[in-house]
Amino acid sequence: MLERKITSSILNWYRNDTTALLIDGARQVGKTTVIENFLKTRGLDYVEINLLENKLAREAFDTSTNAEQLLLRLSALTKKELVKKETVIFIDEIQEAQDALTPIKFLVRNSHYKYIFSGSLLGVKMQDIQSIPVGFLSVLQMYPLDFVEFSKAVGVSQKTLDYLKECLANHPAATENHYRYIFKCILNIL
Repeated sequence: MLERKITSSILNWYRNDTTALLIDGARQVGKTTVIENFLKTRGLDYVEINLLENKLAREAFDTSTNAEQLLLRLSALTKKELVKKETVIFIDEIQEAQDALTPIKFLVRNSHYKYIFSGSLLGVKMQDIQSIPVGFLSVLQMYPLDFVEFSKAVGVSQKTLDYLKECLANHPAATENHYRYIFKCILNIL
């Protein structure tokens, strides 16, 4: 399984936070995969609703007049029962619903479930949001693989990465020309 650094931030949110979580990032950086893996590997009870694939779910967000009505409509679209205080509701492609972030405040306030949202191009798609739920929404920005994540994905050991980190820390010119120096360290290892 691909190891992503953002997973520790998601875990911290899950354990300590009472807000909803929004993971924002460019398309195809692994937002959905990271969230699904987080929920599955911890054996959490969850439902996943993709607003890009599910027109009825999009309509539920766009036409519900309050949080209870929205929850009722969303629960009707899932194949499993929502269990209060246990079920995590994962809404994927949140940018597909015009004003999907507005009801989050009311969903979080009733505190029956934990909510994770993911989306792409949120800054572009959601400029006309009626109300941003300040204090009810934590946002994590997700990026493509960084050097360490990529290295681990292709099989570079932690020992090797620690050595590279030590090389950089002990080399005064590392900050000026660190890419060339990293590759020189890698060649020394090989």
